[in-house]
Amino acid sequence: EEKEEQMEKINELCDQAKENEESKKVIETFTRKTIRKHNDVKEQTKEELSLWYQGRCQICKKTFAKRDGKNYFEIHLINKTDKWGGGGLIIPGNALCLCPWHKAKIEQGRHTERFIPSKIEKLKLNMKICGKEETIHFKKEHYLFIKAYWEI
Repeated sequence: EEKEEQMEKINELCDQAKENEESKKVIETFTRKTIRKHNDVKEQTKEELSLWYQGRCQICKKTFAKRDGKNYFEIHLINKTDKWGGGGLIIPGNALCLCPWHKAKIEQGRHTERFIPSKIEKLKLNMKICGKEETIHFKKEHYLFIKAYWEI
């Protein structure tokens, strides 16, 4: 039931965002029908992050081209476990586009602050990662999903 409520909120936010012509194309690609199997959702989330950030790290903007020509990045789940005790949802509102270096620093580093979505201001979140102040940058469309998922 909570998952259904969460999806309703995401869909409401998507409907509101569709009124903004700039967001319309991106938001429409992530619809109710993509919330199916785990792999479908993961691939759709990966496509969205790639579209928004061109496969570049949200912190350092670095990437490299893979053999297939696409930019390499890793999905970092902000919340690794959901409210229902399962694995974290692999949806845009719970994911970051990071290089392997920053993903490892966030997940394994000492002196790393917790990600607090309500502290995102002007599409930026400043937080300490391995004791160093870093800035995570967000695209407007991505922030809409984060706002819905984290109910901020």
